[in-house]
Amino acid sequence: MSRNIGGIVDRIANRVARLPLGSRFDIRLDQPIVSFSFDDAPLSAATLGAPILERHGARGTYYLAGRFFDDVEAEPPFMDGKAAQDLASRGHELACHTFAHRRLRDYSGAALRDDLADNEQILAGLDGGGGKRSFAIPYTMAWPPATLAMRSRYTTIRGGRAGINGTGTDFTNLKSVELRELPGFLEAAEYWLERQAEERGWLIFFTHHVADATVPFSITPEALERLVERIIVMREREKMPDRRKGYTQKAVVGGHKVYLRTGEYDDGRLGEIFIDMHKEGAALRSFINN
Repeated sequence: MSRNIGGIVDRIANRVARLPLGSRFDIRLDQPIVSFSFDDAPLSAATLGAPILERHGARGTYYLAGRFFDDVEAEPPFMDGKAAQDLASRGHELACHTFAHRRLRDYSGAALRDDLADNEQILAGLDGGGGKRSFAIPYTMAWPPATLAMRSRYTTIRGGRAGINGTGTDFTNLKSVELRELPGFLEAAEYWLERQAEERGWLIFFTHHVADATVPFSITPEALERLVERIIVMREREKMPDRRKGYTQKAVVGGHKVYLRTGEYDDGRLGEIFIDMHKEGAALRSFINN
């Protein structure tokens, strides 16, 4: 198949994959979830990416393609089985790509089953897991016949459509947002983080290498750290409930009436404080409340 025709087929398949292939669920969380995942098996994702997450009490999901474990001459390098095993021992999740890292549409039904089984067997040998795993679609190129065949095999299937998993979430085609050191990518990540604060769903970031900007499909360690720190700050800045209790206290300061108003979270914790003056103008009110 020529590259142009193949690209058209991939775009059509990704559109079709948005159609409901199974049950859909609404995700609305008290505390929004942000996940970080790393694709293929780049060594830098283990040696640089994992420690950044761990410093902030987080863990990542590593979608591994088994064939890369034997690619000892690759540059940048891929991790070996020992590095993946070490990740699992530190609490990171080992999840599946296809073993050969080929597009799903390039497999026959039997070849896909054999490939998936090979990858699952390798990962089971690394972390001892025998149950269902998560799966990420290679190259983010969906193929609906393959998705139908795999949906009972994996707990979730991560696709490549950008967005937040909230209302009408399809666990066989989870939305995700790519992180790269290219114009627009990190700005998009900031956009989806702001949306996440409002939608309160499940936001999944994915990348490959954690390296300088000269490496394709990478995010720098500094950018990844800043993003994780931003998420920590946003989690601490918990959203106030739409309807909330509070307290109003009247006082007189220098002959002026002043009102202290509070807003509380549902569990009674103090969330906000406002100071208002009696009959003050808009400019003064804005100055006081800032």
